[in-house]
Amino acid sequence: MSSELKVVVFIGCSLFRHRKGALRMPVSALVWLMIVLCNLLTRTSDAMTHPSTLVIEHCSVFNSETGQMLPNQTVVVRGEQIVSVIPAERRTRIPRGAVRIDGRGKYLLPGFIDAHVHLVHVLDFAHVTGDEVLPLYLAAGVTSVRSTGDEIVAATLVAHFAEAHSDTSPRVFTCSPLLDAEPPIHHDVGRAVTAPSQVPALLDDLLHWKIRTVKIYAGTGRKVGKSIIDEAHRRGLFVTGHLGQYPAQQAVDDGIDGLEHIWSVFNYVIPADVVNLPGHRGNLDLSVTTQAISLGNEVSL
Repeated sequence: MSSELKVVVFIGCSLFRHRKGALRMPVSALVWLMIVLCNLLTRTSDAMTHPSTLVIEHCSVFNSETGQMLPNQTVVVRGEQIVSVIPAERRTRIPRGAVRIDGRGKYLLPGFIDAHVHLVHVLDFAHVTGDEVLPLYLAAGVTSVRSTGDEIVAATLVAHFAEAHSDTSPRVFTCSPLLDAEPPIHHDVGRAVTAPSQVPALLDDLLHWKIRTVKIYAGTGRKVGKSIIDEAHRRGLFVTGHLGQYPAQQAVDDGIDGLEHIWSVFNYVIPADVVNLPGHRGNLDLSVTTQAISLGNEVSL
């Protein structure tokens, strides 16, 4: 019960008169009480029908499907749903109590999605925590972020923080640790998976952390990688990879959903019949190249 309604009920009770064991109320007081209650119920009904209504008027709206900028539009948002986008000259019903923003000279864009972030890994090198960077994403128009491999406990804590502070944080979709060979390339966020038989139990455990993505990392070979893809798909999970030992062409053939970084697709774009030719760039030894560059030698790339 709202505080206003509690006050009215209290006042109404005080208007009763106790006479010879019966509760009575003057007619005028009863009429007054009924009017006030009807008004409060109408306001409550209106608030329930139009929760948290936001109206942005006279703004320019970018249509991401057509690539067009639509000038002088009015956008009505009710709760978490955009209910209308119409030209400002057209009249529309604006609920009482709605928050109205004058959008003249401003542009309204769909929220961006950053599909490759690390909210634990990498940030630790800068001595920054995920909760500290979340408002920066939102300030830049990024309303959702997709983790692509993090320490699962810390990443889940960041996701919980984002959910509890949705006014200053984007939505966070978490990912598994980097599923790698033994030893993992990144010990802080890697998880060694050395045999297909280990995969089902691992993914069952990760599901308890409510991950949305599984990431195969560079040391994983095809045998384990294909098992990860198959088992993850059985559990309704998206599988991506920063590949190395597992050729991208094979991973695509095995049903992987996404590939991260150009290095993952380097061997994918080179025809199989030429990749092993002597001197081909597909056989480039980057460690030797890096050493030569550091020594100031000219290297033909």
